[in-house]
Amino acid sequence: MKEKREGTDKPGRDPIDITHFTKNVSAKIHGLPDEAETYRTLREEFAKSKRYRVSILLLTDDGAKFRLTEAGFPAGELEAAQRTAGVRAKRHRIDLNRSSMFSQVAREGKTVEVKVSDIIAELFPQRLADSISNSLGAENRACILTPLRRHGNITGAFGISSTELAEHFIPSVVNLAQHVSNALELADKYSERKRPRKDYQKLTRS
Repeated sequence: MKEKREGTDKPGRDPIDITHFTKNVSAKIHGLPDEAETYRTLREEFAKSKRYRVSILLLTDDGAKFRLTEAGFPAGELEAAQRTAGVRAKRHRIDLNRSSMFSQVAREGKTVEVKVSDIIAELFPQRLADSISNSLGAENRACILTPLRRHGNITGAFGISSTELAEHFIPSVVNLAQHVSNALELADKYSERKRPRKDYQKLTRS
């Protein structure tokens, strides 16, 4: 029987912690009229937490692959992983036909709890996957992946990873993903409203 170490009785507090954290992040992105500003705010708030990491992936135009749009990993870890993989993270494409985890999110609309190392193992050969996992410190990290929607359609995946995640964190992650979806929809509407103004300005200048 394993001894209970001092400070390891966190499970009772963690759901409260992540609930407060996700509510705070939701409030920070609420009403932001710009997609890039939404991503920047998410990245900064997750960096401050030092406990949770965020990933946002968007579907390519053909809906067959995911591309990484935002990754809230410490710069040193991400750079090391990119050197190991031999590819820039934001240039890598995740083929949904080769990833059962991401396929469940994109094609079935499911929220899944997985190990970060298992995600990497799906995407790269074993030896390379092990090296990337080591670079990211992914061996003991869990990840909750849930769909991002725009105007009712699944357009991406939202992920939070941590060494402390568990199934009972899922409602908080799903709730934050909904707020992110709402922020992206608002950014779309704001962009559409600005477009006629820009077109009019071009006409008046010509």
